[in-house]
Amino acid sequence: MATSAVELDLKLRLKQRTERQMHMSNITARHTALLFKPFVLKNLTLPNRIVMAPMTRSKSPEGIPGPDVAAYYRRRAEGGVGLIVTEGTYVPHPTAGFNSAVPRFYGEHSLAGWKRVAEEVHRAGGKIFPQLWHVGLTPASGGKIREFSARLRSMSVQA
Repeated sequence: MATSAVELDLKLRLKQRTERQMHMSNITARHTALLFKPFVLKNLTLPNRIVMAPMTRSKSPEGIPGPDVAAYYRRRAEGGVGLIVTEGTYVPHPTAGFNSAVPRFYGEHSLAGWKRVAEEVHRAGGKIFPQLWHVGLTPASGGKIREFSARLRSMSVQA
């Protein structure tokens, strides 16, 4: 039985589509391979170009990252992430943030917690970098900006 022109056209289109898909797959594979090449910037050498973006978790009671936080970041390093950027960490300013479960990046106990986190990540072969966070003024109910001057005068922050 003779092949119709429509069938030939369909076969040709399918062949062309398959060739395009293979070509795109090869391009994608080459570009994806770049993600797994080491990255060097001055004194920083990363095993690959995969960076874990920061995600606020609010899992640090009283602003102190505990063993569970260290384990969380260690698992990411064990998974092969080249660089971990931590969740937001409050800086030493009275209006940096108001959630007591967000970690701080100041004070003896908080810094000891971050030291434990960094040690766990380094033991797993990872690199970690803190995201310093200041959320700024936050609106009160009714859309008005809170008045912080009285609060600032009454608070003292120890770096």
